[in-house]
Amino acid sequence: MAAVGSSAEGWQNVLSEHKLFSQLKAQTGSRSCAQLKNLLCCVDGDLLVWNQEDCAFHSIRLRSLSGDSVCEQQLLCINPPLFNVTEVLLNPTQQHIALIGSKGLMVLDVPKRWGKNSEFEGGQKTVNCRTIPIAERIFTSSTSLVLKRAAWYPSETQNPHLILLTSDNTIRIYKLHDHLTPEKVIPLSNTDEETAIPQNRRSYRASLGEIAVAFDFGPLVTVSRGVGLHSKENTAYPLYILYENGETFLMYIQLQGR
Repeated sequence: MAAVGSSAEGWQNVLSEHKLFSQLKAQTGSRSCAQLKNLLCCVDGDLLVWNQEDCAFHSIRLRSLSGDSVCEQQLLCINPPLFNVTEVLLNPTQQHIALIGSKGLMVLDVPKRWGKNSEFEGGQKTVNCRTIPIAERIFTSSTSLVLKRAAWYPSETQNPHLILLTSDNTIRIYKLHDHLTPEKVIPLSNTDEETAIPQNRRSYRASLGEIAVAFDFGPLVTVSRGVGLHSKENTAYPLYILYENGETFLMYIQLQGR
């Protein structure tokens, strides 16, 4: 492979011509560039590209692009996802990658690095990686349930948590080490009202655009709780929830423990 020039354009050209990106474009068909970017993440200078057919990440050492040979590895899922992965998300500590689809979510443990070049598992071409299914029970028990959005809890010091927004207008928070049962369940609509409507019709709230479609975290802030002498200040992450009608709802998420 030709050496990469000092300009960003030269580096991008070499990377775009790599065979992995040709495979990715063929795999994803007519998807937009933004959708293609959702299948990429970068871990300590290694670019990881998700390949649905192989159920694996193909890793490219970016620093090796300037040399004669490119360092490549394949990170293979021991227990591959049975759903189509449309997005991958690296957690804040870069130890786990969420594999996200509309019908499920799994977490891949990033393998350890060692050896002369600090490669995954010492440079093995194929590395078997542990995967953990998240909320598997709710997706297998309901064929109509869809995952609309998932994100890592932003803290780097606490145990990893995943926040899921599903089509039943509910936010569920899962601790990675207790992936079967949600730590918190936050309904975003009136349960009695929803169940009073036949299942084959949209609810009254949905017809008004009061169904949550996305969310995102803001930076850590200080929140006062209580009044007067009994008030206390705690830190929490603001969670902005977007509804179909364009309105945004704000809540604060504070998870305890390490």
